[in-house]
Amino acid sequence: HGFTGITLSSKFPNQTTYIGSANHIIDNIACSQPLYAHYPDSSCFIMNEAAKYIPNYDINSSDHLPLMTYFQFQSPNAVADVKTNYGMDIDIKNPSDNTLYLSVHQDHEQAVVICIRNLQGQPVETIQLAPHVSSAKYYLPHPKGGLYLLDISDRQQHIYKKWLVK
Repeated sequence: HGFTGITLSSKFPNQTTYIGSANHIIDNIACSQPLYAHYPDSSCFIMNEAAKYIPNYDINSSDHLPLMTYFQFQSPNAVADVKTNYGMDIDIKNPSDNTLYLSVHQDHEQAVVICIRNLQGQPVETIQLAPHVSSAKYYLPHPKGGLYLLDISDRQQHIYKKWLVK
């Protein structure tokens, strides 16, 4: 009573969480109303990649596929990065649509290279921020909703940021 299902079958038509079957969501995520208020719509997904990248996943690991969802909180543990006193001072708008919004709070002499990586660490896109540019936005037409890691570097510094795509 008082819980909302995030992984209802109607939200994942023709998909499954049980390997070897079709259209069966048997692993479920449900949350209370206070928690559901922090759930970005459509930020839950079935990690089909597990069975693709792990040999004999259904025999050696599980016959169920993992589910993952995100919640957005306003605390130091939120998707937005905690400010630090080292490294490049760059803000990322989180969550956002397929547009990456960057704000750089320090001047940089060299181009800044930003490699967008998926959760498996594979590069999705690489972009460059020209020297002395303090803000930019990049429209990326192909990322699916989910969490990405931004691998950001110039010749002197290297940092990582999280980016949540709605």
